[in-house]
Amino acid sequence: MRDVGVEPRIRHEVGETSTLVTLMAGGLGVAVVPEPVTALALDDVAYLLPAGADAHVEPAVAHRADRTEPLLARTVGIIRAVI
Repeated sequence: MRDVGVEPRIRHEVGETSTLVTLMAGGLGVAVVPEPVTALALDDVAYLLPAGADAHVEPAVAHRADRTEPLLARTVGIIRAVI
């Protein structure tokens, strides 16, 4: 946002995406969300793509460090192969 001259003022932070979208529906500002959130269609909420922005997110995989199951290792290996 700063790259295009916008300095955000953070008023609320939430842990749940559904709560975030509900706050937007209530008129409490704007939020930057990943594309899949658009499935949470609520009245009075508009999802817009940033015009001309080089918007991308580097993917990441997170899991508990103490887990070593073969299925987890295989899944992480597959994800690493495609990203």
